[in-house]
Amino acid sequence: MRRAAVLFAILLMGGGIAGQVRADGTIILNSVQDFQSQVTGGAVTGADLNQTDPVASPQQSATNMALATAFPGPPSWNRTTVSALTPPGGLWSGLLSSGTAPNGQPQFVSAWTYGYHIDPDLSKFNIHMGLYLPKVGVYNANGATVSGVNTVSVALTSVYTDNNNTAIYGSRVWEFDNNLQPGILGAGGAVKNFDLAAADLAGAGGSNIFQQDPGFKIDKVLYFSIGYRGFLGTDYPVNPDPRTPNTLWIGTQALDVTTTPEPNSAVVLVCCLLGTALVRPVLRARFHKRPPITLPEP
Repeated sequence: MRRAAVLFAILLMGGGIAGQVRADGTIILNSVQDFQSQVTGGAVTGADLNQTDPVASPQQSATNMALATAFPGPPSWNRTTVSALTPPGGLWSGLLSSGTAPNGQPQFVSAWTYGYHIDPDLSKFNIHMGLYLPKVGVYNANGATVSGVNTVSVALTSVYTDNNNTAIYGSRVWEFDNNLQPGILGAGGAVKNFDLAAADLAGAGGSNIFQQDPGFKIDKVLYFSIGYRGFLGTDYPVNPDPRTPNTLWIGTQALDVTTTPEPNSAVVLVCCLLGTALVRPVLRARFHKRPPITLPEP
């Protein structure tokens, strides 16, 4: 009985949670296959070069809003290509995003965006990202610049229509700026984990910059964006995809947007089965060890 209960618990709790994208807002992308399915289906796209294109897709408009909020002013952001792969060496595996600088400028701002195409309420959701930053750097306008990624941004963008049927875009953005706080992005060359709650404001997950547009609504979020800014030097690691050389690239190994699960009937059933399986042998042992009762003779 105990073996059956344990096996049932393992099957129930370990089965089928990876690679999910659900209508309630849940995203669980933790493998090359997970990311590739979203790239192929068009849910994951890279930033475009043109910030003000009047015929930009809604997803590109959302990316533009997120980047404009995170990185206002020059330099403009760069065209970003996305693909899924496992690079040699096994340091990370997942989504590769590669930013191409226009006119050879070394300062990059790039991003990729996931489009929900629904409007879930993310007020009770937590965000986990595992990002591979090949090299962490610092940008200094006075010349003391170190090649590498110096800022990572996380953005939620809501879209809804007002009374005039005009689309209102608004972003909530957290930034991890290595220029302001050296070490916030880690040492580079490894996967760096970021964890924050979607409802949190300034300082969420250890971020050191927070910005929010007036029109943002957490119950109308349609897009999730990961942006990054950096300086591409000759010592920046070579892109693992030979089709995108001379780019400022990062890897995303995991993106999980989830709520803390509440116990459901299946979990309660497992607990009952395990409890019964563990308690019954103890009761049986105690019963068999109890001495016989001898009644006094009349």
